[in-house]
Amino acid sequence: MLFLLIQVAMSKFHIDLAEIHQIGKDTNECLVPNGTVAQMATYNMRTVGYSDAGLDYRMIRRNPNFVHLLVCTGGVGHVLIDGQWVICDAGKGYFAPAGPMHGFKTIPGQRWSILWMFYGAPVDQPALIAGDKPLLLNVDYRALELSLKGLHLEYSSDASPMVMAQWVDLLHGYVLAITRPAHTYDRLWRLWERVNADLSAPWSLDQLAEEAAIGPEQLRRLCLASLGHSPMQHVAHLRMRKAASLLIATPMKISVIAQLVGYSNPFAFSNTFRRMMGQSPSQFRTPRISNEFRD
Repeated sequence: MLFLLIQVAMSKFHIDLAEIHQIGKDTNECLVPNGTVAQMATYNMRTVGYSDAGLDYRMIRRNPNFVHLLVCTGGVGHVLIDGQWVICDAGKGYFAPAGPMHGFKTIPGQRWSILWMFYGAPVDQPALIAGDKPLLLNVDYRALELSLKGLHLEYSSDASPMVMAQWVDLLHGYVLAITRPAHTYDRLWRLWERVNADLSAPWSLDQLAEEAAIGPEQLRRLCLASLGHSPMQHVAHLRMRKAASLLIATPMKISVIAQLVGYSNPFAFSNTFRRMMGQSPSQFRTPRISNEFRD
């Protein structure tokens, strides 16, 4: 008898946590698909959207290859934490790293308003979510909601690449702000925020170490452990990411963009951009730029 009860319990657990992607007829979704605007790729951002979820809405991913962020703006639902369903209501953020199983679902008789974003697993930048399991945190979602809905409104109306790129910049900035408390390498996080705010500065390894209040060798080891490359290589990555954003979203001359991201020599900038992005700045801009402006 005991063996039978254990079998029934195990069967129920298995069915409950099987791979499921179920939206249901009672859910309304608005989304901006992957690849809609090139700016999303500079942040490794995939599909983003928001849902008014109802009956039968349920997602369980057993081995996702992306980071998933879900923020509740109203109502109540369930999210999966350590194998248990936990209440997620307004002001809660559910942050799940790539790899470990995550899940979320509506509660019968309850509606659930959520914002959601998929990011590719980090390769050459600090992880949005550190750790090896999903987290549930308190968040201020207001600015995030405005930027996500602004992006979708532009996507569904004029679809200006320049305007959408600016919305994506805002959206990613607010994602970083709300996920920061879940980040392990907080000292490095603050350092890269400082660098990103002043990319035109002549950063050196010693200056980076001083800003982080640690020794240059310790900074190098931390960067290798968390990013897989050196501090100065990451500075170059941040500069090229910003340059890509400016090439897409503005009519600035390439020489001006070079100076804004710390290169007094536009040829050195172009060579670095080509090496890291696979195209020259002008090649990167041409197929993406809207008819609103040309270099």
